[in-house]
Amino acid sequence: MKRLLSVDDKEYYHLTRAFDEYKGSGISTVFVAFYLFLKYLDNPEDGIFKAVNMLGSDTDTIASFVGGLCGAYFGLSAINKDLISKLQDKDYILKIAEQLHDIITGRLLTNHIPIRDFNRKETLLKILAWEIGLHEMFWDALSEGDQIIHPALGRGKIIRKEIKKIQREGYVTKLIEVAFDCGQTCIFHSRVSSNGEVSESLSKDLAKNITI
Repeated sequence: MKRLLSVDDKEYYHLTRAFDEYKGSGISTVFVAFYLFLKYLDNPEDGIFKAVNMLGSDTDTIASFVGGLCGAYFGLSAINKDLISKLQDKDYILKIAEQLHDIITGRLLTNHIPIRDFNRKETLLKILAWEIGLHEMFWDALSEGDQIIHPALGRGKIIRKEIKKIQREGYVTKLIEVAFDCGQTCIFHSRVSSNGEVSESLSKDLAKNITI
């Protein structure tokens, strides 16, 4: 183990094929995450930063793994308080983490949690319709400060609406950022050509996977 942990970080990434076409595979990301967690056990924040900045690999997945391992082992003390304060939806994430902990420890019994019937296709269709309406039907009518209701996330308020140029010639991206009452913040986007055609959006992705 000591010999393995003495290997250069990039060398280990190459060894586990975390830089090639397998970089998003479960085996590769798990191996690298455990490697960084164990190697930087005395300074977990460094391990997380290494994962985030190892460009060319599946940075977000590996960093999430490393952060999760550090959190499970050390608790919140593993992370600098300044970093935690800057985390998007911090209160929402902490609330969910506490609920999961309570379920695991038996303080909150799952049979006491109301469970709604869930139909995957029906839910996806509702989200599809909502996304189409957001960008393709009601864009001009929406303004910052408006209240909207998402079919899964519930009520929220638009805190940002803008059109930004992108590198692709003849296209812009439309962005709507919504702060939901549940505590989660989301940015909904679509890529739009100069003639108004939507070429990329959540609705396009959903439509590919739904047979109506």
